[in-house]
Amino acid sequence: MSSLVYVASNNANSTLAGNLTALSTSFSVYTGQGSRFPVINDGGTDNNQYTKVTFQKADGTKEIVNVVRHDTGSDSFTIGVPGTVVGSVSGRAQEGSSATTLAIGDVVSCRPTADLMEEAVNLGAKIDASDAKTAIHDDDTFGVSDSEASALTKKTTWANIKALLTTLFNTLYLPLAGGTLTSNLTVNGHVTLGAGKTLIYEGTTDDAHELTVSGGEPTADRTQTHQDATGTIALIAVKEVIGCFPAAAMKVPTTAGAATLAWTESTTNKVMTGYLAFDKDTQEHAQFSFRAPNALDESAGFSARFIWKEAASATAHDCMWQIEMQAQGDGDTIDSAWGTAVTVTDTGAADKRYISPETATITPGGTWAAGDEIIVRVSRKAADAADTLDVDAQLIEVVLMATYAVSAEA
Repeated sequence: MSSLVYVASNNANSTLAGNLTALSTSFSVYTGQGSRFPVINDGGTDNNQYTKVTFQKADGTKEIVNVVRHDTGSDSFTIGVPGTVVGSVSGRAQEGSSATTLAIGDVVSCRPTADLMEEAVNLGAKIDASDAKTAIHDDDTFGVSDSEASALTKKTTWANIKALLTTLFNTLYLPLAGGTLTSNLTVNGHVTLGAGKTLIYEGTTDDAHELTVSGGEPTADRTQTHQDATGTIALIAVKEVIGCFPAAAMKVPTTAGAATLAWTESTTNKVMTGYLAFDKDTQEHAQFSFRAPNALDESAGFSARFIWKEAASATAHDCMWQIEMQAQGDGDTIDSAWGTAVTVTDTGAADKRYISPETATITPGGTWAAGDEIIVRVSRKAADAADTLDVDAQLIEVVLMATYAVSAEA
């Protein structure tokens, strides 16, 4: 049911056009004077409107009734219960008055009554005394004075209020879901990024390139302190050579191992070159190891170059080298699995030293942590169709590269 609406007209009065009994539920006023009174639920399309009418007999006796229907242009009125029953004797004898018989010519008027005045004056007190509501729903309504419509009283919903407040606050403050800060930000406390979150710096140009600042997974609380000086702080990922491992430093395994270390001496300048020979038909291996520096960026992995030469009398010269790694720390199983093998192909010639292209990223098997021993296995993929060298490949050295996370302050 809609909220009840009281409708009134100033100084509305007339006289009865017919007699009424104490049970009458309708009445008419003098012809043409119905227009003095408010229209109530015109045409019967609604029943939430009502007004109070006072009858006054010649002897001064008064009765107050509820009028629930009065159509436009009509001199007839219907008495009833506001919001529920049209044409009911229950609409008679309101506010302590008594139902009475009435005669033609008795006065009919709209005037303020005690209940209406108390309702208006004591509205605030009634609200204070009503039940509290803590959970407000989107369809709950609130009254407003419309400043754009001559201060007419109108209603709005909690959903509308929330939408207006959201728009207002989003223009004043950054929403928790994120937004664009257009001026300086001062933070008088700590700033904590959630797990896996980063700081992104756009730079002077709004383009597709940004600087992302992130941290690794700490194993304890870490503190980074910068010097008390003016300058530029640069956080740089630097890829550097971390070691050159000659054939003399490599071990030949018992199973499918390369030939043992051999040396050659150049004819004119007597340059000595140590190497391990790898067969042209069978995949053979050699190994070496090193301890990884703590400052390496484990997520970036390694890369490698092969320094090699070929035996004399070759008719084709493409050689495919392969490298694989595993990381072993305290308590790890010695007989652990290798990481994914990575290959690189290079083209040689007799009596020349060749440096292969850099491999793709090599990721050690196991869980690599700072300070782990990195075990490296190299081999020649002799059976691969891309390897066409038809003599031994002679490995002189393997150069390893990795990325350091370097910070510099100028």
